[in-house]
Amino acid sequence: MDGTLRVWNASTGQQQRSLVGHEDSVSACAVLPDGQRVISASADGTLRLWNLSTGEQQQALHGHTASVDRCQVLPGGQQAISASADGTLRIWDLQTGTHVRTLQGHQAWICACAALPDGRHVLSAAGDETLRVWDVQTGQCLRTLQGHKAAIYNCVALPDGKRALSAAGDGMLKLWDLQTGQCLYTVYGPAAAGFFSVLAPAELPNVVFAGDVLGNVWTLQLAP
Repeated sequence: MDGTLRVWNASTGQQQRSLVGHEDSVSACAVLPDGQRVISASADGTLRLWNLSTGEQQQALHGHTASVDRCQVLPGGQQAISASADGTLRIWDLQTGTHVRTLQGHQAWICACAALPDGRHVLSAAGDETLRVWDVQTGQCLRTLQGHKAAIYNCVALPDGKRALSAAGDGMLKLWDLQTGQCLYTVYGPAAAGFFSVLAPAELPNVVFAGDVLGNVWTLQLAP
């Protein structure tokens, strides 16, 4: 909540440097494929691009009108996507720091976004209880996924690029077919305990992890 990012040595646990520049809490960050830069998202409504070796701020990305809650680097490392409480997603050029495109359609704050492996599509999750699949090049919403009964706090695309998982405040995890928009399976958590996070590591095909509000971590094995 202090508005800084910190770089740590994973072997020693020692802090190497602080990245200072945001004017409010930092919500998310993502390392670029080159391993030399990181992009951060903040409640101050901006994203910032940093040099990890020097701690220098290279770009400040302005455009959102409310807190930026998520950011992710698109495959290829040339662009990033951000999700904001202003109800929009934005695509950014990481070489120039310029805004490329705005994706609009959700009727509430956007809690999460996830790039599909093909680099041409992204998934978003929002407080309007829907997920949406978008075309990065056109900004068009291709599909709306409905079925949750509360805000969707997180989403992740599976490595196959055909399925995705969503975690919501209704206590459900849902597995989706991204080509049809159909819900394939629902996992029900403890009564009144919403899911807030979900992770699908590429190194562990068909294994996903989810966290609920009670502090439990769920491990799930999906069918191929």
